[in-house]
Order: sequence, then C-alpha cells, then structure tokens
Amino acid sequence: MVPGGVLLQAGRGRVFRVSVVGDNVILQPDTGALLPRAELLVGMIPNGGIAQGARNIRRAWLMAPTRRYPHGALGDEVEAGGVQAILSSGISVEFRLDTASVFEDLTPRLVDLDADGKDEIAVVRHYLGRGSALTVLSADEIGITLFAESPLIGATNRWFNPIGSGDFDGDGKIEIAALVTPHIGGVLTVYKYSRGALRQIYSRFGYSNHAMGSRELGLSTVTDADGDGIVDIVLPDASRRNIKAMTVKGGRFGELAIARHTTPVKTNIVAAELDGQPGEEVIYGLEDNTVFVLCFRL
Repeated sequence: MVPGGVLLQAGRGRVFRVSVVGDNVILQPDTGALLPRAELLVGMIPNGGIAQGARNIRRAWLMAPTRRYPHGALGDEVEAGGVQAILSSGISVEFRLDTASVFEDLTPRLVDLDADGKDEIAVVRHYLGRGSALTVLSADEIGITLFAESPLIGATNRWFNPIGSGDFDGDGKIEIAALVTPHIGGVLTVYKYSRGALRQIYSRFGYSNHAMGSRELGLSTVTDADGDGIVDIVLPDASRRNIKAMTVKGGRFGELAIARHTTPVKTNIVAAELDGQPGEEVIYGLEDNTVFVLCFRL
C-alpha cells in the first residue's frame, strides 16, 4: 500500500494500480509508479522493515542480527538482538537484549497503548527454551525500556504473528490482536494493557496468518468491516483458503463475513478505500495468482 491507493507488483517488475468500479476490480498499468524500496540501515537485520511514526517516535527498526535462535520461521535463521528508534527530537535510542532472548520479528509496530498521546513499540520476543511473548517498549530521550509484556505462549519453536491494534470490543481502550501459533492450530487472541502487563481477554481457535518460512507477515488486517464504528479483524482460517471478517464487539467473537477460495492466500491482506464509497475494501492475492477485492456491504 502506498499513499493514494494500492499498488500490485506482478512478474517482470510490472506494477498495477488497483481500483473498484461498481462490481469490477480494475488493474490499471502504472508505469510511473515506484514501489517503496526496502531501506537497509547500519546494523539493521536483513529483510527488516522500518516503522514510521508521527508522534514521539519517528522511526523504529530491529537491529543487531544474531543466529542464537535457529528457528527459521521468517525465512532465515537470523533474528534481532535489539531495537533502535529515532525520536521526534532527532535523538537515537536503542534497546539490546541479553543472550537469553531474541526479537523474532521483521518490523516493529507503533501503538499508543495507554492513550497518553505517545507511541510504544510492539515486537515479538522469543525467550530461548521458554517460548514467545509480545513485548511492548517505551522510548524517551533517556532510552528504551520495557513497558509491558504478554504471558509466554509455550516452549521453543512457538511463535505468534501480531495483526494490529484498535478498540476491538468497543470499551474505549486500545487492544492488540495477534495470531498465536499460526502454523499449528492458530488461536486468534486479543490482549489488553492493564497494570504493566498485556492480558489475554479473548481467544478463538482455527486461524492462520503466516506460512512457515515466509517473510510475508501481513496476511491479516484491521478495518471496520460492518461500518459500526468499531474495528474488526480480517484474516484467513487455518487452511488459509477462507478469509473471515471477525468482530469482538461487546466482548464476544462473531463472524461478520466469509470469502471462500480453493487455493490459499499468498500475499499481504490490505485494507484501503478503493471505490469512492464509505468504508474500506480488502485486497489480497492467492497462490494461483488471482487477485480478490472484498467489498463489505453488511
């Protein structure tokens, strides 16, 4: 996704701009469009991304590559030993782990979890021999410190893939949604910040938003699918062949819509306004190279 719309990169470097007119998906060749190039900073992990912010944190990325945890879930056996951030003041700060853990992630996420107007940094952390947790860090001119953490999800070689953040249940507070163990019976889980910790408040079995060994971590998204003002979660089921829109409004999981396919989803799932009408559409590609756009009209 780029400012002003969604670009689709096909084979041989071809780029198409995606739009929706009526019931038709339009792929318009865009020879002038340039997809953002991956930027590699000094000390940054291979294939890592940079989170961009407009509050207290301008940029954040994973750094200090290490091979001390050879899981390989994200395409190689290189993980991160730290995270670095550039603050709005221009100051650079960093947080380094000891040898007992790694950040098993590619791009950190910025989220204002405690509604104080300042972003925190959310990243997946793996404790060697103990399991994974969602770690949230706070950053200021003094440095980066631990803000909150979820309970560990189990033993070694267990991972989860964050989906996004928002007020999913409508209580006015920000939660974080993640897919726990997406490769083995994935559990859609929603965490809420409380008293210095991330606490699991909702969970539901039967989903997957990642293929083992893939660097595509965005096979799920957050959008207001039914237009009720409360954000929902769009993600594949465990087979990755059926795309579901899920709500947690009122504290209970509910299925708003489902799109059934015969082949698994392959690309990131992106929410964007494509047809000039209220509400976002959801776009993704399947392993057979078919492109789908879901227009929710619930």
